[in-house]
Amino acid sequence: MSIYTKEQIGKKEADLKSLYKRINEIPEDVDNPGDLARKITLYTMAQGIIGSMYAQSIYEHGHAKVVLKNKRLTLMESYPPGETIKSKEARAEIDTFDLQEAEALARAIAKRWEAAYNQTEQLANALKKELEILNDELRAGGR
Repeated sequence: MSIYTKEQIGKKEADLKSLYKRINEIPEDVDNPGDLARKITLYTMAQGIIGSMYAQSIYEHGHAKVVLKNKRLTLMESYPPGETIKSKEARAEIDTFDLQEAEALARAIAKRWEAAYNQTEQLANALKKELEILNDELRAGGR
């Protein structure tokens, strides 16, 4: 089970790539309020996609944690009854190393999407401030 299908994820990634291509076509030193507003809109659209990918990654991280916990408990139940709890826990840790790696990777991916979301928000906010300043200057007869 997943929030999005692989096809939906692929489409979102393609849409995001397309948005960033369009963003990069707009010059960095924009003097035109229309171009700046368009860039803000594109970043906002990108943030929406990034947010959905962030939600997907949070789901995948949670799922990886549940799978790991379930496997550990299942393994501990399957070990001989005479073993100590500490011994069973140690064996389960060793026997679930691959799942621990998968959980750590899922967490890292979620953190990466979170950072991308926050960075995009900061960029859009900075551009909004820049647009506000540009509009003020244009109204005052500058530029």
